[in-house]
Amino acid sequence: MTRNLRREAPRVRLFAESLENREGPSSLTDLLALIISFPVCADVRPVDNPAPVALLGSPFITDADGTSGVSGSATVSGNAIDDKSLAGCLVTIRGDGVSETAIIDAKGTFSITFQRPTNADFVVKVIVVDNDGNASAPVMVLVSGI
Repeated sequence: MTRNLRREAPRVRLFAESLENREGPSSLTDLLALIISFPVCADVRPVDNPAPVALLGSPFITDADGTSGVSGSATVSGNAIDDKSLAGCLVTIRGDGVSETAIIDAKGTFSITFQRPTNADFVVKVIVVDNDGNASAPVMVLVSGI
């Protein structure tokens, strides 16, 4: 006589319950306190102003991109913001075999084209310095190979 050794698994009913979100600020006052507690910069996007607003005096690179060009050239471009105008401020682009500078225009954009140090992918570090001498956090930009 053979016995069936299989047992039926007990049936369990699972359900999910939504809990209070404790990871974010609970009020606007808490949000402002959180922003002010950052020592360098905060990226705030008010509903009626889609452009980010920099607080606390240091420049902030909002985006940067590297592209490969023709005849061995590469271009690094992007945008930066500050609590004051960055027009005329300096952008430094450094990496293996790359040491370039660019000037930010009145809209906060920068772009510089230079000779590639290699045909392979390479990375450069981009830093913005404002007129008060405050430097942004460095942003690493990948420039794809040819």
